[in-house]
Amino acid sequence: MILGRRSKPAIPSRLYPEPRGPALVAANENLPDPAEKASLRRDLAHRLEAVGEDILSACRRCLQKETAHRRGFLFAPLLIGAGAALWFKGLWTPDSLALGALCLFLLAALPFLSARHPGLQRMVFCFLLAAAGPLLADLETWRASTLLLDRPVTSFVRGRIMEREAGGDRQWRYVIQVIGTDHPRLGRMPAVVALAARQDAPFSVGAVVAGRARLTPPSGPAAPGAHDFSFAAYFSGTGATGFFYGAPRLVFGPPRPGLVHESAHILETLARWRSGIGDRIRARIGGDEGALAAALITNEQRAISRKTVEDLRRSGLAHIIAISGMNMVLASAVFFIGLRSALSLSLGLAQSVSIKKLAASGAVVGTGAYYLLSGFALSAERAFVMMVIALVAVLLDRPAISLRTVALAALITLVFSPSAGLSASFQLSYAGTLGLIAAYEAWAHYRPMVERPALRHPLAKAWRVGTRSLAGLAATALVGGLSTALFSVEHFQRFPLHGFVANMLAAPLLDLLVMPMALLAMLLMPLGLDALPLKIMGFGLTGLITIGEKVAASGGEYMVRPLPDVAFVLGSLGFLLLCLLRTRLRLAGLLLCALGLLSCLARPADRPPDLLIHESGEVAALLHGTAWSIGAQTKDRFVTEQWQRLYGMDQLEPSERVEPGPDGRRDQADDRYRPLSDAEEIAERALMAETLDQASESRFFCKRNAWCLAYKGGTTIILVSNSIYSGIACDMADILVARTSRYFQACRSG
Repeated sequence: MILGRRSKPAIPSRLYPEPRGPALVAANENLPDPAEKASLRRDLAHRLEAVGEDILSACRRCLQKETAHRRGFLFAPLLIGAGAALWFKGLWTPDSLALGALCLFLLAALPFLSARHPGLQRMVFCFLLAAAGPLLADLETWRASTLLLDRPVTSFVRGRIMEREAGGDRQWRYVIQVIGTDHPRLGRMPAVVALAARQDAPFSVGAVVAGRARLTPPSGPAAPGAHDFSFAAYFSGTGATGFFYGAPRLVFGPPRPGLVHESAHILETLARWRSGIGDRIRARIGGDEGALAAALITNEQRAISRKTVEDLRRSGLAHIIAISGMNMVLASAVFFIGLRSALSLSLGLAQSVSIKKLAASGAVVGTGAYYLLSGFALSAERAFVMMVIALVAVLLDRPAISLRTVALAALITLVFSPSAGLSASFQLSYAGTLGLIAAYEAWAHYRPMVERPALRHPLAKAWRVGTRSLAGLAATALVGGLSTALFSVEHFQRFPLHGFVANMLAAPLLDLLVMPMALLAMLLMPLGLDALPLKIMGFGLTGLITIGEKVAASGGEYMVRPLPDVAFVLGSLGFLLLCLLRTRLRLAGLLLCALGLLSCLARPADRPPDLLIHESGEVAALLHGTAWSIGAQTKDRFVTEQWQRLYGMDQLEPSERVEPGPDGRRDQADDRYRPLSDAEEIAERALMAETLDQASESRFFCKRNAWCLAYKGGTTIILVSNSIYSGIACDMADILVARTSRYFQACRSG
């Protein structure tokens, strides 16, 4: 071995791997090729275009299927109702003559477009329906021509009773055709007024009565977006509401003043029968049960106590008060099945003619008689039209229950009364019916696909019948609640969370006990044998009221703010698409409903107003932290409850009482409008100034029969209920609210 001359050891090759892949280049040379990038964009664009074409072709196929199923007719009421709603809301007010000429032109052009341009013909027909809505709305407004009272007034009224309704606790409501007024004589007196009276024995329909009465115009909306009661009053022909001071007296007058047509005499006779039937039912049953029974048969709802009505609303059972489809269906079923069973006893008649069609004809007559006694309510009208169409369909060997039946009934209602399309009754009744029939059609379509094992054992068959009945009740309650939820929130700002449970419990009582006994009592009433059926009906109504009370006590009601217009329109269109379409296009309804929900969630929280003033000038509310201070001389629950629903008022604080000083004036009924003396004016100014100095912010302080004052943020607000204080209040207030016209042009303070 030679030291210092060792050879270099061999290094393993794994420490020096051979280069693989392309050689590294500079950083700016790693970018993709522009040509390759453009190719990727073109491929993506082609793919998106192909997807879009597939979607469009699928939509065209779905539209062709919808057209083949003739689903376009189902949207005719929507177009007419939308046009009428735009006219009533003031969003589209075209000239009636020009619009009528346009409708005639489009109607004449339709036959020439049928062969060559079917698509254009459908578009023209849709525009014709939308244009017919404002024209029909203008025609109905002209036909009503109701003269509304312009301001509150007290006068001696003499008139003829057209309708009578019990209000409970010796209260009666009369619809009176005015013959004349005195002391003072009104120059613009409405033709028909609704007046309340307190008396033991009511007057009959057709009697001429007279008495001193307080008349007020029909109430407008309590706040922007609230329900406008004057709208419904105008189209019902009621120009004023109010009450008699004391009981009116029976007077002698013309035998039939103003009733020159036989139709008016017939309506008066029907009203007399209806009021007599209602009195008999309430006398037989008594209590809230009797009042509710009368409401189910004659539609007289005012006798039901306030607590019972509120319990039914909070539990989601308020729909049973009004005469609706359930009543008409049961009435028609009793007449149809009863007549068919009776006619089938004759073998020769059954072999010679179609007893099914004879029974349907008799059911039309019986249902019409029930409708005449129901008071012509809107929900009853809708149900009657639908039942007549269904029975006529039986005569023509057509399906009795279908979406076309609902659309035809809605079309007839909107043609004769377009204003009904904006009412809660119309929207709730048609939405519930539409949802139930659409769900039934969907179930009938998918039901054959469900395999059902054959059951032979009697217990198994009974179990299946029971479970299917419960499932049917549950499905009906669920579908009905979901179908009307949007419209209930829109009109009443409330959603009963436990309404499903309440309707599940109440449905068997209504269907199997209450309504059959009601119809049996009506058939036996001319013979005087109605006592037992009415008693049994009362037992069922007791259980129904108990269900409403228990469910309402559970606190299952959710109060919401008014929906934005965009959310309501999107939700309504989405609901209609889900119900009216059969193909996959109905999924667009889910998208619209989701967009409506997002518009509600994305809406910023509205800042509540600092001051609310009712149109009467007698009630005001001032925001005080999380509570509202109410300024009013008397409690007006009618107005404050609407404000609570609209603005979520959790707490209402009554006004503080202000007592006049020793030299101050006490406004009594006998000298309330006596002018102020100099000493009284000085004392009143001092009292107002002292009250403002000592008053806490955002709280109302009221002197009885005189004024209410408050201040907020340096602004002084005074409500004057006695016009003699207007001058003093005008000198001291930044905002003056007076219920009478001022008698000066400017405040004395300048």
